[in-house]
Amino acid sequence: MTVSQRIIEILLNNGASHFFQLPGFHTLLLIAALRNEKTIRIVTGRHETALTFMADGYARASGKTGILIVTPGPGLANCLAGCMEAYGDDVPLLIIHVDAGPNAQKRGMLHGVTSPDAAFKNVTKAIYHIRQKTDVETSLTAAYIMTQQDRKGPVLISVPYGLLEKDLPDSAHLRSLAPAMDYPQQETTPPQDSAFFEQTCTELFHRAEKPLILVGRGVIGTGISPVLAEISSHSSMPVFTTAGAKGVLPEDETYVFGNIMRGGITREIVRSADLVIALGTRLRHVDIARRGLGSKPLIHIDIDERWIDRVHPGGSTFAGNLATGLSILERAINSKRFSWNLKILHDKADKEESILRLVSPGCALTHLLREAAPRHTTVVCDLNSPSYWAEYYFPVFEERRFITPHGSHPTFYSLAAAIGAKLAAPDHPCLALCGDGSLMPLLGEMATITEQNLPLVIFVENNGGFGVLEGAMIDRYHTTGTMSLKTPDFAAMARSFGIKARKVDTLADLKRTFITDVSWEEPFLIELIRPMVDPPWKA
Repeated sequence: MTVSQRIIEILLNNGASHFFQLPGFHTLLLIAALRNEKTIRIVTGRHETALTFMADGYARASGKTGILIVTPGPGLANCLAGCMEAYGDDVPLLIIHVDAGPNAQKRGMLHGVTSPDAAFKNVTKAIYHIRQKTDVETSLTAAYIMTQQDRKGPVLISVPYGLLEKDLPDSAHLRSLAPAMDYPQQETTPPQDSAFFEQTCTELFHRAEKPLILVGRGVIGTGISPVLAEISSHSSMPVFTTAGAKGVLPEDETYVFGNIMRGGITREIVRSADLVIALGTRLRHVDIARRGLGSKPLIHIDIDERWIDRVHPGGSTFAGNLATGLSILERAINSKRFSWNLKILHDKADKEESILRLVSPGCALTHLLREAAPRHTTVVCDLNSPSYWAEYYFPVFEERRFITPHGSHPTFYSLAAAIGAKLAAPDHPCLALCGDGSLMPLLGEMATITEQNLPLVIFVENNGGFGVLEGAMIDRYHTTGTMSLKTPDFAAMARSFGIKARKVDTLADLKRTFITDVSWEEPFLIELIRPMVDPPWKA
């Protein structure tokens, strides 16, 4: 058995089933080893940035580690933006970098770069190196486990090209003493004084009459949602989520009020609250400053101390297992029922949104998309107007069914991530929300959709430019036209790749297209031509 064959075997033994890659001479041995395995799916993209977002979408939709195989030099460098996003949003990725080898640059070898992985130092949990045959099992296994351990995230592992073809002797199963790891980013959390935390929470809940709960992405995959639902409904506490946590609790439940960023009744509830329980969220500055949470007493529970006391210092905090922290909260509440009337509040929120749909084209589109998409659809967002409106007003009913990039807020994300999400959850319909500006750099990945035979529905709003930025330029600098773009006929482009498509210019035509043409069983692109609409925070 060669080193390349053993690498694939170890990954398969750890549950890997999908590999994202863009081939190069350095990776051919690994690809050959993959081709010999009939149980795996190889996804070949057109650019490594898109591939990294595909792996990101796969990991978010499945909970499994997304695996990439990349070439040295520009291949690895092109993964950096995707790695930044995954690190910021705690997404488990394993980037297998086939290095040109030591001193490759000095020797003038193809793609030779000095310390090629140094750029990843601050956007990975750890960087591992396989330097000799006896490192393979220990380092690769440790790297794979690290992606899922504690706070999830991306891990980079490098293996020299010249090592891949080496035979492993029978004794190669003997592991080296320790994996070769550089730049460890994993943060350690000291033991928590649970008794003191519980006492503090008990005192806060005793004084509180109107607490609210803010849930973040960290709750996804922990299995605590049923307990959280029981606590919230029994104690009459409204639950809000960050955009990335939509669906952790079904948004049609009376106690769930959706994204904390919404206006209207959401802001009224926040103003009236006398205690905030933040669970599995980093508490972004925008949540604190713009929504008024910073003035409230705080209980903050997160998996480790990375975000504790960063933005809102001085609260009652618990860093550790979220289920443990939630159990402490449940004891501290002690069956108390708070004074919110959740039914009245929820009815007000519904009425408010129904009025907004009549006056806001963005909200009307979001409502149409929610009605058109099956309940269990995976929706993948980007930085564009339809996505922003969906973050605010698109109800989600299951976790992992709403994917939005808030780790580093990259553009050019949704189409690529939707490919990965559909591969991860083939039984769920999948809808990619794209803007004209964010879709253009990813047009080549339409070939990936057809090659993989993915029934992905692509919605693109074409307003002829970076619409949200155009609005900002008008508001701030009183200038127009600086964000205009020359856009292609996206429907015609899709058809050139063998994807059915239709172009519409009214919401009525859009609705008819979803009813008559979209089956969710084959790839389909809908292009909506319309002027720029205001984002939800201006509604």
